[in-house]
Amino acid sequence: MSAASIPTMRVDPATMVDLSRRDLDTVPEQAWQSADTTQLALGWNRITALPDELHALRRLTHLYLHDNDLGELPEWIGDLRDLRVLDLNRNRRLHRLPKSLGELSQLRFVYLADTGLHEIPEQLCRLSTVEYLNLSDNRIIEFPQWTEWRALVELRLQDNGITALPGSIGELGALRELHLDGNPIAELPEPLGRLTQLRTLSLRGCRLEDLPREISLLQRLHTLDLRANRLTELPGWLAELPALERLDVRWNGWNIPPPHLRPLLDRGCRIYC
Repeated sequence: MSAASIPTMRVDPATMVDLSRRDLDTVPEQAWQSADTTQLALGWNRITALPDELHALRRLTHLYLHDNDLGELPEWIGDLRDLRVLDLNRNRRLHRLPKSLGELSQLRFVYLADTGLHEIPEQLCRLSTVEYLNLSDNRIIEFPQWTEWRALVELRLQDNGITALPGSIGELGALRELHLDGNPIAELPEPLGRLTQLRTLSLRGCRLEDLPREISLLQRLHTLDLRANRLTELPGWLAELPALERLDVRWNGWNIPPPHLRPLLDRGCRIYC
């Protein structure tokens, strides 16, 4: 896991409440006894709903609700204005998100993997401060035409049903990691070349038949994963990527790197065929 996906936590025992792994099906009173609580961990339980009493935790910055059985989030979640980390991974009945989520102007890390989401809702697109967003292992079929993800550094959308990327992907100017593995994407848009901060582009198991020349503009790209696509040739301009350290093209039909990629090998790039 990359450094961007791990928020720095300074745990103060006086403001941290850890009720994870307690086999709980409801949230106990202990969770909201102190209004000074800044971190609340309720992961790995069987909780199906959040009680309104949690609304009083206005100083909360970290809320861990992963691996439960939540079917919805209450609208008052938007009143937790200091929230920076929200972990909802593997709540498989959480098909919708409250509109108030878009009001969390301090939110930095959002974990929504394996929740059953069918779309990326507008309120999620409005999170202009989010730096890490994990939406992998869902049922999303469309990438939004617009977002306010100006601060987004890492985006994970592996194993969804996305077939195409809009040109608006090029507006994510801070993006350093883009993970789209396991989506039936047949081609990449030219504006992808505007992601000049991109370090990692992972496209394993898509349906790509060729690559746009604009990828050669990604001067900071050091990892390009193209495993298990439908590529019939590797363009020579790949050798122009000055920062490339790892190129993985296994399961496309090559056993050895094409001769025109020899410059990459000569400068130490690892190529996996």
